[in-house]
Amino acid sequence: MTDVWVVPELGTNFTENFAVMLINHIYNNWSYTSLTGGEEGLNKPGTMTGQSNYIEFRPGIKDEFKTLQVLALQGRTVTVDHLQTGYKRESMTTQVWVTTLIKVAEIDDQTSLLRKMDQEIGRICGQYRQANQTGNMAGIKDLIYEGNDRIFGPKDAFNKSDWESRHSILMWYELAHGVQ
Repeated sequence: MTDVWVVPELGTNFTENFAVMLINHIYNNWSYTSLTGGEEGLNKPGTMTGQSNYIEFRPGIKDEFKTLQVLALQGRTVTVDHLQTGYKRESMTTQVWVTTLIKVAEIDDQTSLLRKMDQEIGRICGQYRQANQTGNMAGIKDLIYEGNDRIFGPKDAFNKSDWESRHSILMWYELAHGVQ
């Protein structure tokens, strides 16, 4: 017998990076499918990456050449509650930074693209329910949307073309330690 940390719903620890889990969840629940005109690029593509005229969903750092991106990077993990009941149980949160990014030439933040992307991230996180602990987010009990920040840089000017928001999302789960 071995002492191990496990996610009780899985019987093992997570095998996938949290950023990958969350970006897959966001892509699977993206609701825009029939926008037209200047917003058409926000429609959910058939694949997460590789289509230059539509939004791209992936874990990682921004691609300077893509026009519309939703990205995820894993951040800090903390213990939020610790129980000692024969087996140690810890309630954990892992922060994932989700970045929404648009690149539109010479507009002064007059587009609805970033606003719609930001609202969609909030909607997807707010509607997350994991009652039966199945699917690619099994073991994640809840998504806690902490908020977002608009990102501005020192070289931004009146003709800014890169618009970006960074959302902080906590993935809440439980780990148990002991002989399982």
